[in-house]
Amino acid sequence: METIQGFEIDDVLGKGGTGTVYRARRNDDGQVVALKVLPLDADPTRRKRFEVEASLGAVLDHPDIIHIYGTGVEGDLGWIAMELLDGFELALAMKDDAFGVDDRIRVLMRVALALHTAHQQDVVHRDVKPSNIFLTRDGGVRLLDFGIARLAANKITKTGFIVGTPQFMAPEQISALPVDARTDVFSLGVVAYELLSGHLPWTGENYTQLMMAICSKPPIPLRSVFDGSRFGLGEAEVDHLVRIVHHAIRQEPEHRYASAEALASALEAYLERDDGALDADAPLPSLDVDPDEFMKRRIDWAVARAARLKVEEAIPVARSNATAPVPNARTRELDIEEREEAARSNALWFVLLAVFVVGLGVALFLLRSA
Repeated sequence: METIQGFEIDDVLGKGGTGTVYRARRNDDGQVVALKVLPLDADPTRRKRFEVEASLGAVLDHPDIIHIYGTGVEGDLGWIAMELLDGFELALAMKDDAFGVDDRIRVLMRVALALHTAHQQDVVHRDVKPSNIFLTRDGGVRLLDFGIARLAANKITKTGFIVGTPQFMAPEQISALPVDARTDVFSLGVVAYELLSGHLPWTGENYTQLMMAICSKPPIPLRSVFDGSRFGLGEAEVDHLVRIVHHAIRQEPEHRYASAEALASALEAYLERDDGALDADAPLPSLDVDPDEFMKRRIDWAVARAARLKVEEAIPVARSNATAPVPNARTRELDIEEREEAARSNALWFVLLAVFVVGLGVALFLLRSA
């Protein structure tokens, strides 16, 4: 049986972009852990993410954030020992009709409060999604995978790089603009949308179209895809949840909940059926997009992307292949060998898109002025 610095390795739990995860047993007390191991001569970007995830173990202390027991280096290998979880991802649980709406809201609240703890330490997760939220069999919740988290004082990605999972990324994250707590609020809002309806608020035939839609189109109204009768909800309860979710996924950060704690408070008000806390008599949020504002968003986004991308640089855009930093957790990213090719094609595409969109905007402006 293999050993590494005080741990006996039992078997492989999964492999991913930031290392291999083993089931291991700590020699001094016999505790079973998930042991993530990464060769230190690995790709510098992956190594940096590994180092950030390891360092966060000393920063983040919350019962609903996966616990890291220790980190270290042995020879040319770095390792992180973390709690071994028994349960399943939220992505699987959401398909179970026996998982009631109030329980779903409680999970979202717990994740929101865990994120708030991270945000108080200047940590933005940047990859909040159902597969990074784990439900333990004893009723616990764990927020997983801080491998691409950003410390405010320690940026780990170059300007213009996209990291995250497209379906859950906020517009400012897609556009490689500064991110903060409200970025995670947006992602958790998309999780809430899917958790309630089984759908996503934006769609596209490919990741490029999807990200364009998130930045420039209104979301599909939750009210149109949320079947409250599935959970035995009345119209007022559905409207209450719709207001909360749409407020969380507003495309402009300044119009969202100012913090994950504020989102948790809104969810708690729903559980208490406290409509007054939300001003239940207010109209549902308008999802209409002014044509001028719509065009401005498309132009701003396309120009921002074109300005930040260089043909010779890599673009680790999220993709669908799964990794397993802990059992059943996944992070999507381009493989190292695909980066250079993807960089050239995507950068050229965005430059052409920027030129087209700007030209279209000018043409429409001239037509209106005529």
